[in-house]
Amino acid sequence: MRRHPSLAPLSREHLPALMAGRALRDLPADAGEAEGRAAAAAFLAFWRSDGSAHFRGEEELLLPWFSRHAQVDRPEIVRMLLEHAELRGRIAAVAERLAEGGAPTAAALRDLGTRFMAHVRLEEDVVFPMMEAAVPPEALEGPSGPGLL
Repeated sequence: MRRHPSLAPLSREHLPALMAGRALRDLPADAGEAEGRAAAAAFLAFWRSDGSAHFRGEEELLLPWFSRHAQVDRPEIVRMLLEHAELRGRIAAVAERLAEGGAPTAAALRDLGTRFMAHVRLEEDVVFPMMEAAVPPEALEGPSGPGLL
């Protein structure tokens, strides 16, 4: 789907997120501890360098901007924020497990990858189009638009 230019920067950040999630989702069911540890570490590297900041940008900049132009108490927004909280909790559990010297199970990593990818699809397929439809065209442009995120 073609994204409005003001939302395109956030949308482009979703591609590496999908790739990071896919790497976990596609982890073999019989992956050993070393393979699981490597997959978890790679995902955490993505999360620390890009993923966490992307979530913060959506919560601290995009949603307040959106609230200036439309109602934010929409099921799509509530779901997005609940998923942010759940994913952060799961990611923190992975980081803790690695810090303790262990590795999450392949099943837990695959589940995280599946959920992470589904969340990105929610934003791309539901939340961003809803925002583009709800916000007046002139508000999508200019100095207060989401493109400055």
